[in-house]
Order: sequence, then C-alpha cells, then structure tokens
Amino acid sequence: MRADMEEAKTEENVKLQSALEAKTEENVKLQFALEEMRVQFQETKELLMREQEKLKELADIEEAKTEENVKLQSALEEMRLQYQETNELLMREQEKTKELADTKLLNEPTAQNEFPKVDQDEAKTQAKLRATLLQLQQATELLLKKAREPDLLLEKAPEPVEKNADQV
Repeated sequence: MRADMEEAKTEENVKLQSALEAKTEENVKLQFALEEMRVQFQETKELLMREQEKLKELADIEEAKTEENVKLQSALEEMRLQYQETNELLMREQEKTKELADTKLLNEPTAQNEFPKVDQDEAKTQAKLRATLLQLQQATELLLKKAREPDLLLEKAPEPVEKNADQV
C-alpha cells in the first residue's frame, strides 16, 4: 500500500513536472510574442511619426504654394495693368501720328509719289512702346509658368505611408 502511494506520488510529481514544463514553454512563447508585438508597435509608431512629418511638409508646401500664387497673381495683375496702359499709350501715339500725318497731308501740298514722314521721335517712342509691350508679354508668360510649377511638384509628391502602416 505504501508502495502504491509512493508510486502514485511519483506519477503525480511526473504529471506536475510535465505540466510545469508545458506552462514554462507556453510562457516563453508568450514572452516572445509580446516582444514581437512591442517591436511591431515601435515600428508602427515610427511610421506614423514619419507620416505626420510628411503631412506637415505637404501642408507647408501647400501654404508656400498658396503664398507664391498670391504673389504671382498680384504680379500678373500688375503686368496686365502695365500691358493695358502701354497698349493704350501705343494706340494714342498711333492716333496722334495718324492725325499728324493727315494734318500734314491736308496742309502741305505733296507730290503723288511722296509719303509723309513720321517724326523720328514719335517713331522711337512707338518702337520703345512695342519693346515694352513685348517684355510685358514675356514676363507674363514666365509668371504663368512659375505659377504652374508648385502644382507639378505636388503631383510628383510621394504617396502617404498609411498603406504601409495598414500592412504592419
């Protein structure tokens, strides 16, 4: 009977030892899984921080683009006004030249093949006005081109990292 009790205790100790080993092995697996989760959490946290930095950069770029567009629009409007003023001035000069030519034709007898000569100062003024008008047109085109550049930069910006964070 005593031997049976000893044998039962030994079997019970073996079972308990086996259960203890199983629990220890399960505990090691859980600790390993916990460590993996900590690493994944840290990586996810870093990805989110990088994503927030990129979003802030994009917001800064968008704000800078908006400010630049406002400046360019203002410069463009100023150039339009200069263009309009120059064009009006050119038209007035042309009208004056035509009136002067008509007046000279009416007041001075001329030969059939002779044309009235435009005053050299007026010709120079008209040439300067045309050159200024051309410069304004070129500057307007340049401003419009620069205004489109920030849009192109935003189109080429990398996609947000949210997809990568979802995959983790």
